[in-house]
Amino acid sequence: ILFCTTFVSHTVGAIVVIPIVQAVGSQMQPVSHANELVFAAALACSAAMGLPVSGFPNMTAVSIEDNLGNRFLSTKDFLKYALPASLLCFGVIVTFGYWLILLSMHI
Repeated sequence: ILFCTTFVSHTVGAIVVIPIVQAVGSQMQPVSHANELVFAAALACSAAMGLPVSGFPNMTAVSIEDNLGNRFLSTKDFLKYALPASLLCFGVIVTFGYWLILLSMHI
């Protein structure tokens, strides 16, 4: 999910992926885990920020120019800083997010 939503908008990625994740989760046996998987998928969609096309704020940031018409940010800047941040977020989702999902299952 994180990989796919890096190349398309977060919103579009969520619209496409979340129904699939919900269907897979509801088919899990012996207990449905659809809610937990949708929660994790939503977090993963939000964490993807490696390219300017990943979301509207990224496109806004990359389009800002100074008085001379030079852009403050480039795609290279996103790859240099946002891609590692996406991977860090993925690690947080896999560890802390998984813990939250387990906690929510026991409440």
